[in-house]
Amino acid sequence: MSEENKPEPSEEESRIEKRYKEELEKEKQKEKEEAKMKLEIEADLRTNPRYKPFFEKFNSRSVEDFIGDYPADKIRWLEHGSWMFERDEKHKLHYYTKAEHCFFEIQQKKLFDLQCKWRAEQIKLDGVEICYDFDYWEHHIHNCPFLPAVTMEEVEIYIQYLHSNNVEMDEWFGGFLDTQWQDYENIKEEYQQDEDTFYMPEWYDFHNSRTGMGILLTLPNIRGEKEDFYLNLHHKPGMEKSKEREAAKSEDEKKPSLRSHGETLEEFISQFEARHVRNCYNAYHHKGRKYIDDDDELKEAIETLLNAEKEITISFGMDWREAILETAKRYDADVIAELLPRAHEEYLQKTELGFITEDMEAEPHPSKDSTRGIWMENILHGRELNAEPRNLNF
Repeated sequence: MSEENKPEPSEEESRIEKRYKEELEKEKQKEKEEAKMKLEIEADLRTNPRYKPFFEKFNSRSVEDFIGDYPADKIRWLEHGSWMFERDEKHKLHYYTKAEHCFFEIQQKKLFDLQCKWRAEQIKLDGVEICYDFDYWEHHIHNCPFLPAVTMEEVEIYIQYLHSNNVEMDEWFGGFLDTQWQDYENIKEEYQQDEDTFYMPEWYDFHNSRTGMGILLTLPNIRGEKEDFYLNLHHKPGMEKSKEREAAKSEDEKKPSLRSHGETLEEFISQFEARHVRNCYNAYHHKGRKYIDDDDELKEAIETLLNAEKEITISFGMDWREAILETAKRYDADVIAELLPRAHEEYLQKTELGFITEDMEAEPHPSKDSTRGIWMENILHGRELNAEPRNLNF
């Protein structure tokens, strides 16, 4: 259809088109104003002498990066700081998914116990040549070839753990796991020093108390110490060069870096910005009034209790927030404990059919891990430096 034959736009279409053009013009104008403001802020940072003593405390490269980042950040605080609140919700896991995660933890403990025996040179394992291989199988636990399937007896011990006072479920919120399940060195050190830190998983501690497997942490780390000897030989030249490079640094390079976030940013803002900028910054980072949407852990705990299918009594005598979190954790643990026997039946069926896997690889193996290849090469190089064959026969 030619331009001449096109129908005239309706009144509504004309109004929409006009509004669209107005909004587009506003957006262009806003971009121009922001670009101008950025230039003004950057020029102020570069030319105003009041910043000089502050910048001189940091190396020049990081100061340049800071000046490049700061204008855009400042504009965001001024524009959004008074109303912006974090709205991200962590994905809510279903109880059945949480129940399946229990099998993951059971297998991790079995793998860790085998690691203790392997490091003490009491056993050999198909699929393990160096200590790093336990880190690999930690992340491929459901495909680990030398771990038998979870038994009902193991599930029953885990159910006892779920009913204990020290059950650890915090890392399940949102589905992120921070635990280093095969962190042999730190877990063993914590056990030997009888310190209550964050390395020993509560599940390991409970399992040891019921099975006596804590004795495995008293075994010597024969294989690990051998590997460390060769790794130290490999890294020694690099460590010496690193010391030389550190000693050769200029006075400017030795200064700390100025970051456009964190403590150095806050020091800059508190020292140079006007009160309204500081207020916007604080509001942007939620340093004033607190909102339930900003506390994902508490929000999920409250939602758990709101949807509980039985009466819940909150314990008194503790901080109100901790009481809510503890009550929700207790409820979660009870529901999961009830689900575990049925979940275990399905787990065994999936295992027999080969469906229990989280790996993209058809046949996962440590040799496919690039980091493991570097680790292996470093050990073999250390053997060479010690005038020994490039093999693992040590």
